[in-house]
Amino acid sequence: MVLPSDVEKVRLDIFDESDPVQHCQKIMVGCGIYFGFRGRSEHASLRQCDSQRGYFETGHAYERKRFVGIGQLKDDKKLKVSTHNNYVRDTEDIMRMPVLDEDDPNDFASSFLRYLDRLDDHQEHMYCYVDPKKIGTAKPYFAKKPVGKDKIQELQLNSAERMGLGMKYFRGGHAWRHFMVQGMVNDPTVPMQESMKAARHTSVSVHMGYTSSDRVSEGRKIDALLRRNNVVKQEEENLLCLTRARQNTNPSKSFASCFSGRVRACRMFRPMGRCHASS
Repeated sequence: MVLPSDVEKVRLDIFDESDPVQHCQKIMVGCGIYFGFRGRSEHASLRQCDSQRGYFETGHAYERKRFVGIGQLKDDKKLKVSTHNNYVRDTEDIMRMPVLDEDDPNDFASSFLRYLDRLDDHQEHMYCYVDPKKIGTAKPYFAKKPVGKDKIQELQLNSAERMGLGMKYFRGGHAWRHFMVQGMVNDPTVPMQESMKAARHTSVSVHMGYTSSDRVSEGRKIDALLRRNNVVKQEEENLLCLTRARQNTNPSKSFASCFSGRVRACRMFRPMGRCHASS
């Protein structure tokens, strides 16, 4: 896994695209932190024909922007074709990233497009070894010499070392997936349905297992508890004011006096929070 102290070190611009091996590593890491690729097998089985390019549809948040991604992941761990499963899960719309800045070395989509342009037309696998005779050319990879699972694991570990990550708990490419899923699960702006779809999870309990607890999340929990409990308390106080007002000869004046007094008390004793009585 990627340690919390190393999160900011996970950057794609650490890789030199002029080096074909590093460009290959950059795409592997990108497929992990953006598409949630699992371990080694999904990388090893990835084909050039699995990639897709296009433009986001009308009404999309990134409408008319160019995208690149994986159109169909045939070796989906949970839903790949087998004797027990006769179909492949549709992943066409869950692995797309927009091209934001072609000059930004940290823009994964731009780097992916450049990588695809470097592949030989007859190259079936996405990752192939570098042909020493083609180094420095536009197509530096062998067309029919795919990188195996063990080599992929080696490249993933080397990528983590290149970034300067703590290697004590980093076990391989699955750490990038964990990094991606954990980031979505702990982001309150991402709906669970969307994060589960992107992570290709079918179990809510497994998905929520990526939830982390830290100072920020604890602060949000405290804020939520204060909001909820203060609202309930204020409603009870308002009801008490209303009850007293009904027993007074001038109910409107009595309620207003009681209510404003509690607003002042709320502001006096809870200076850091919002007084719900004043809303």
